[in-house]
Amino acid sequence: MVPTFTEGIVDISGFPLLFQINVLVHVILGFTAEVLGYVVVGFWVSKPLNNLGCMKARKIMLPLFIIWTISLVSGALIQIFGML
Repeated sequence: MVPTFTEGIVDISGFPLLFQINVLVHVILGFTAEVLGYVVVGFWVSKPLNNLGCMKARKIMLPLFIIWTISLVSGALIQIFGML
């Protein structure tokens, strides 16, 4: 996804403002979801199952799901409208 974004960054300036905002929201939230996903997996891997390591990541999981869902929807809009 990074090569597609870096090649298409110049083309974004030709789109209406709403489309530009959608692409930037998708990039920012997608990156945030990826980083938080690694944090959650890190909690799971670092603690054995009997210590319930995933319970420490519980506070991160709902915001991560919401961020991921918004990023998914904005990415679908990008594909549907052929923005990039």
